[in-house]
Amino acid sequence: MKSTGRVASSRVGRLPSRLPDRALEYFPPLRGEVRVPLLGSAEKSELEELILARLTEHYDNRGSSALLAEGLRVVVNVDGVSLDEGEANDPLAAVEVRTLFTALCYLTGGTQALPRDSLGALATEATSAVAQQINRLVAS
Repeated sequence: MKSTGRVASSRVGRLPSRLPDRALEYFPPLRGEVRVPLLGSAEKSELEELILARLTEHYDNRGSSALLAEGLRVVVNVDGVSLDEGEANDPLAAVEVRTLFTALCYLTGGTQALPRDSLGALATEATSAVAQQINRLVAS
């Protein structure tokens, strides 16, 4: 059997270059190929649980108004999910809590505190925002 420069599932000319002076090259998807998101529905639901746990922990430790503090953001990086005030320099994704719809509703309504039952909606919105940022990594 004759050896070829590709595997059975790849298209001709789609394997990375192995020249010593160049790094592996990325070939963009061809027209008609389906792009698969980095985070599927199972990963998004797990991410939502992690975000909800961090929001609940922050709520319990610092009170109901602490989640609406200026600069507080949900950050996803290689270590997991955390809440910070800008300390993470280069996260995979970050969204400021005050920019989420649920938080904006309370802020514009004059309330400076979130009730505990709004944490689930806040976690869902934060998950959507950071998942969108992470999935854009695949597209770029």
